[in-house]
Amino acid sequence: MKNFDNQLEQGKNLLNNKPNDFEANFNVGNLYYENGEESFTKAKLIDSDEEGKSLISNGTKMMQNSMPYLEKAFDTDPKNKTVVRKLASVYSYLNLDHKIKGINERIDK
Repeated sequence: MKNFDNQLEQGKNLLNNKPNDFEANFNVGNLYYENGEESFTKAKLIDSDEEGKSLISNGTKMMQNSMPYLEKAFDTDPKNKTVVRKLASVYSYLNLDHKIKGINERIDK
C-alpha cells in the first residue's frame, strides 16, 4: 500500500502543475483502476462474506476514484484505445451502461 500511496502522491503532484497532462491523468486513473480490479478479483476468490463485501466496497471506491482521471485522459486523447478500454471497464464495474454508450458515440464521431 505504501508504493500505491507514493505513486499516487507523485501523480497528483504532477497534475497540480499540469492538470491536462494525458500521461499523468492516465497514470493516476490507472493506479486506482488496478487497485480496484485487484480488490474485485480477490473478492471472487475468498469464502468470507464480510471480507468479500469489504473488498467489493474498496474496489468500487477505487473505480469511482479512477473515473475522473481516465475521463480527463480520454478527453485529451479520445482515440487512445487503452484509455477507451479502461474507461469502458470502469463504467462496466460501476454499472454505468449509459456512459459506455456515450463513449461509443464519441468514438464514432
